[in-house]
Amino acid sequence: MKHFIFSILFSVPVALLSATLTFANISVAQTGNEMVSKSDSMRFIEDPLSFSVEVQDIKGSSTQKTKYKVFTKGKKLSRVETIFPERQAGRKMLMKDDDLWLFTPDIKRPTRVSMQQRLTGEVANGDIVRTNFADDYDAIIKGEEKVEGQDTVHLYLKQKRPEVTYPAIDFWVSKKEYAPVRADFKTAGGKSLKVAVYTDPKMFFGHKIYTKIEITNALNKTQKSILNFSGYKKESLDESFFNKESLNN
Repeated sequence: MKHFIFSILFSVPVALLSATLTFANISVAQTGNEMVSKSDSMRFIEDPLSFSVEVQDIKGSSTQKTKYKVFTKGKKLSRVETIFPERQAGRKMLMKDDDLWLFTPDIKRPTRVSMQQRLTGEVANGDIVRTNFADDYDAIIKGEEKVEGQDTVHLYLKQKRPEVTYPAIDFWVSKKEYAPVRADFKTAGGKSLKVAVYTDPKMFFGHKIYTKIEITNALNKTQKSILNFSGYKKESLDESFFNKESLNN
């Protein structure tokens, strides 16, 4: 009887300690914000560069393609130019910090737009012009889960400022290296808007970058956008390239 009681008394603390250590392994290794920062480094390169983004918008049985040329310098300067379709050629977006402008050849004057506005299909402006989560959200570790066949850490991201693309994000990163796995973009009330899955990692300039994002409408699974990133090239970009006045050129 004494042995039985001792076994129970001993096993409970051990079980609690084991559970505590399992979760502690995450938090001691990295905070939630540090995990997000590591994940950002696999979605974005801070060096001045250009790259192409091809978007396939799928709605039921129909597919529409759009192609963009993106120029970035650090985290807070980016410029997006529409290449295809030809009828949209000449459209440009410019981001400086939290400010975003749209230029179209017919208006010939930059117009203020938001990160949240739809660019094409399921893609918001901010999904392309501003891709770093660490500066825009505070992260809380929710636990560990098996997602997309991977061992992941579940993070909850809450916006720091109203200008950012989404009010909140449930974000899963790989447990091994904190690579992006899946993101559930939400409203302020917690309603799911769309779900993104990150795949196809490739090496560019010594960086592993996830080059494919599939964004699916949370309410209608037949509506999705597939983004493919390619053609990364280092550039020498002057600050003047990211001025509103340069959009006419």
